[in-house]
Amino acid sequence: MKCPQCESPDIRKNGRPNGQQRYQCKACGKQFLSPTSEPTSTQRLPTALGDAVQFESNGHSQPAPALSTPEPSPPSAPGIAILLLDAENLKLDITTERFLASLCASPLQVKIAFANWRNSSLGKLDVELHERGYQLVHVAEGKNSADAKMIAVGSSLFLQYPNVKEVFVCSSDGLLNHLCTQLQNLGLTVYRARTKNKTLTVENRRSGELKHYSLTVGAEIPSFEEFVKQVEELIQAEHNSLTERIAQFSAISALFQERRNLTLSASRSNDSPALAPEATSLAPAPEEEPAPPALESADVELNVSAPAPPLPTMTINSKEELERAIVEIIEFLQLDNPLEEVSVATLSAELRQLCGETGNSIVKRLKLGGNLTKFLKSCTGLTLDPHSTPHTVSVAASPSFEISTRSELEQALVTIARALSAESAGNSISLSNLAWEFQKEYGQPLIKTMKQLHLGSQLPSFLQSCSAFKVQKKSKGYQVALA
Repeated sequence: MKCPQCESPDIRKNGRPNGQQRYQCKACGKQFLSPTSEPTSTQRLPTALGDAVQFESNGHSQPAPALSTPEPSPPSAPGIAILLLDAENLKLDITTERFLASLCASPLQVKIAFANWRNSSLGKLDVELHERGYQLVHVAEGKNSADAKMIAVGSSLFLQYPNVKEVFVCSSDGLLNHLCTQLQNLGLTVYRARTKNKTLTVENRRSGELKHYSLTVGAEIPSFEEFVKQVEELIQAEHNSLTERIAQFSAISALFQERRNLTLSASRSNDSPALAPEATSLAPAPEEEPAPPALESADVELNVSAPAPPLPTMTINSKEELERAIVEIIEFLQLDNPLEEVSVATLSAELRQLCGETGNSIVKRLKLGGNLTKFLKSCTGLTLDPHSTPHTVSVAASPSFEISTRSELEQALVTIARALSAESAGNSISLSNLAWEFQKEYGQPLIKTMKQLHLGSQLPSFLQSCSAFKVQKKSKGYQVALA
């Protein structure tokens, strides 16, 4: 017996699918069935009725022999996935191939590429695919020659690979729809991969689900919902970065202003002898009184608005002392106007006058974080407003009662939303304003309260599940209205 493809006599047996002897050529790897073998099912029926018929046809009248206990069948092999590639129509690099492998449940073990490999336009594609483990099938030159060969090989995949479960058909030619339909009829999950405008679209023919992959960027194109979520994360990260830079700039600005006042006072003090006569002429002293010192005369004339800061009056050695000092500073600054907001830069300048060092220096010395802004965020007794520019800080209001159930949380949000709606012109309010008002009133973030009540961390989803709210996605964020 010889191989029907290369006529080599060097062949070996390779199993008996459906009762027929299968052979494999050692030279070219071709697998084929014996032309003289017959299925064993036609030689002997595997039932007692078949045995009885056979005995009767031989002229015997004895009863059929008892059936022997069938041997247990070996465990079935795990399923695999196969990729069929029209290399003349579609190019797959290694990253795109990994993306396809991530879509199927079975491991991608067999990859077959079809093309006229003598075509010079393919370059060294055959060498690249061979190194990546592809089986290369050569087809003759002609229109749709590769498609026809893919249909012929793909429709009989289950004979050579009986454990195949999923198949990728990678080509944009419509002729291969027939192959997809045939494979679906065999119970396989078929993925149809096409390219258009530098985008690879993969369709699960069973579920209808579509996946998109950018060939230029080399990454999966997310859905609209995933895209919005990624944009929100980027905006939040940029906002946090800008917030930190603004806080640093405010601190530097306060230090520069203090240094400028110190330099100006020292400069004017050095020039006081020349300015003393002019000061005397503006405010002459009585003859019986001695002339004031030159430094005092210069100070009266210049009227320096921001004198040099006094010597430090206290030393902060712990987190509790720093937080207590901040609370006292805020309360002192709000004596005349309780509603006036205190900026982080003003708070840092007050700490410098009180302790002789800025808030950032104190935080770094006590190893409480990177800067004063981050420390204020971690303080439960203080509230930092991230929406103001520059950031402002206030003493956190103690909650009126503890929220322990979902209904209590929903009722609290309804109360806050009703108050905000009355103040705004329209009926809806922004989701960020609702969360910020909740934090000011109850002393902790709304997301933290939801996590404590095991309600998840997605605020829009939670509000949509509440019958008292209507949530709508706008270009500038989510808008919430009472139902």
